[in-house]
Amino acid sequence: MGKITAKEFEEKVNKIEDIKLTLRTSRNDLVDDYTYERAASENASLTDFINNRIKPKIGDIQYEVIHGKTYESTHGRTSMGRLRKSYEED
Repeated sequence: MGKITAKEFEEKVNKIEDIKLTLRTSRNDLVDDYTYERAASENASLTDFINNRIKPKIGDIQYEVIHGKTYESTHGRTSMGRLRKSYEED
């Protein structure tokens, strides 16, 4: 499994998943590559998404997922579909 910088990881996740994920580490720290090509299911909870797709790649690095309307951290029970819609303009 290849390694990429934290900055590249954020960019890949943000593009594929259409959400805003920020890693709380140096932009040049290396993490496992985000190899998914398709977005997580609209029905998946943010917690499931993080536990299954993000944490295995970043280990103990702290992260934040920003809600598009409130610009605050997003609750774990939020569905991926609802989170993605929060970034749409009214």
